[in-house]
Amino acid sequence: HYGTYRFTSQDIFIHGGGRQAMLVWDTLFPSPLNIFIKTMWLSFIMIALTQKDIDKNKSL
Repeated sequence: HYGTYRFTSQDIFIHGGGRQAMLVWDTLFPSPLNIFIKTMWLSFIMIALTQKDIDKNKSL
């Protein structure tokens, strides 16, 4: 199957590897820093998604 070994972060989560990814992340980063980075990343994603929705609504 072509592309089996080409992993994107999306593929990893689609194939249920999200938990493993988080475990690796938790191992790489100590807890307080980890929580801070995750919080920043999540808020960044939320802002980006919200901004996309706002832009979509403006164009309607």
